[in-house]
Amino acid sequence: MVGVPGKSKACINCRKRRSQCDMKRPSCGQCQRSGITCAGYQKEFIFLNSTTQEGEDGSISLEKESYSAGNRTKNPTTTISAASSAAATRATTPVVLHETLEHSAYEDNVIDEFWASYLPNGRAPSEDVMKYSTYGWTSVAQSLHTENPIIRIALLASALGMIGRQRNDPEIFQQSRKAYGETLLAVEKSLRDPGKHEAHIVLTGLRLVSFYELWFGSDGDGSAAQYHRLMAHTNGTMAYLLTKGPNAFSEGCAHQLFSEIRLPQVVAGLHAHTAAPLARHEWKTIPWSEIPKTPRDTLFDIMLELPGLFEESDRIKALGDGDEHLAHAQSLLVGKCCKLHEDLQAWAERDGKQALELAESVNWEKADTASSTTSSEEFALGHLLMLHHASRIILYDALRSQTGSNVEAIPEYTDPLLYCRKMGNFIPFFLVPNAGSVFLDMAIFPITVALDYLSRNEVTEPSAEKLLLLRAFQGHVGTAASMLLTSYQRTRKPAGRPLLE
Repeated sequence: MVGVPGKSKACINCRKRRSQCDMKRPSCGQCQRSGITCAGYQKEFIFLNSTTQEGEDGSISLEKESYSAGNRTKNPTTTISAASSAAATRATTPVVLHETLEHSAYEDNVIDEFWASYLPNGRAPSEDVMKYSTYGWTSVAQSLHTENPIIRIALLASALGMIGRQRNDPEIFQQSRKAYGETLLAVEKSLRDPGKHEAHIVLTGLRLVSFYELWFGSDGDGSAAQYHRLMAHTNGTMAYLLTKGPNAFSEGCAHQLFSEIRLPQVVAGLHAHTAAPLARHEWKTIPWSEIPKTPRDTLFDIMLELPGLFEESDRIKALGDGDEHLAHAQSLLVGKCCKLHEDLQAWAERDGKQALELAESVNWEKADTASSTTSSEEFALGHLLMLHHASRIILYDALRSQTGSNVEAIPEYTDPLLYCRKMGNFIPFFLVPNAGSVFLDMAIFPITVALDYLSRNEVTEPSAEKLLLLRAFQGHVGTAASMLLTSYQRTRKPAGRPLLE
């Protein structure tokens, strides 16, 4: 049984209200007569996550963990080789809704309500918007959910979660959790046999489980578990990409999804201080052998180099002040930072020019800096602008970490604080209803970058820049962002000042 949003609940099968249907918790007579098994409200939900380990032969191991209300078990580790084109098939059948419930009017209404709430201006992105945005995956999901059971149950899980949170309805949210558990089982099976499903179907499923973890993965206690699970999904996506190889993403929906999914790989690399595999030449060229790069693509090419800076910085710290190789290593890192600075400058003057012009056109004297006339394309450009500022913060933070006492000699435009302020000033642009809940996906990474930098460098009370950024945390979007930031905070070493202080 699934409750229809609203004050009165109804049976998903017979559509009768509770007062009209002979419902019995945990199953109803109408479903019984139809031969449909209802698991009830007390069934323990199972959630699967992956952790990855890289072997000496370049293989990536996915270790699955099963969680339920009463236990935690680990399944045997299986390996997906980067050189292999297929993986062992698992016998488990994905759990989906009963066939008589497919394409129901109820599900369609829930999903339609979800898109109207999530997407800017309540509309699917156009081709122009997809040149700048990272939510082109929503168009693929919309086209797939009526024909693919994996995508259908995954999308329903997110839609129910969003509605349950907005209406503060625990029964709807409970059904969302159940659908998410079924989604994980289905996506896991598709990963065990990557040759069985087309790449764009698998990537859409992976994108939806990450989306769910981002929005609804909090355990309510602010623990690090949510962020760890999100990174586990991101690492699982990386394992799948390596299994398929860059040629699999050179056209169609698979190319669109791959282009967008590179951003989470940047996030994962920065979190782990590990160079991003997608920064390799073949991954930056082969998928675009027939398709021109967009402004989003050229910015991501630069951002994929950023995690490597932190990996090298960690190596330099390990050398110690007296090491004879220290000066040379620092010089090499500063040289790479300067090259990336030039790349960002070139992007801002060419591919990113329209995004930077948007920032200059906003009237910051008004609290309402966007309106009902703001186009979806402008919101997407705003996202690129935020990512540009975040990239500058990361880059100049790494550069200044190697300058020591010579930091005063560095040009003022390399001060990360400047870009924290620019980002904070731009936040109100998204704080309008027609921006959609996608604002969380757009803003959470750049805001985290800025808050993380500020929290590590504040010495007294919160800075003016942090106060500007904290305006983003309002409504149900802000609630979800706060929980994720708290989870991320628990993973930081050293922890530093609280990000949301």
